[in-house]
Amino acid sequence: MIALVVAAVLGLAVLAGFVMIVVSIRREDRAISLGFAPKSGSSVLARRVTGCHVGRGVSWT
Repeated sequence: MIALVVAAVLGLAVLAGFVMIVVSIRREDRAISLGFAPKSGSSVLARRVTGCHVGRGVSWT
């Protein structure tokens, strides 16, 4: 019974994180802001997860 509750809580946490990342990606896509520094923590996370982050010394010119 406890294992089922733990699995449900972990599943909900993963689902909430996924929804946050999807919302952040949609927001940045509409703002066409991938060439600039991210404005929020969720944007930073979304860029890291999807691989759209800019490393040091790389420019978008």
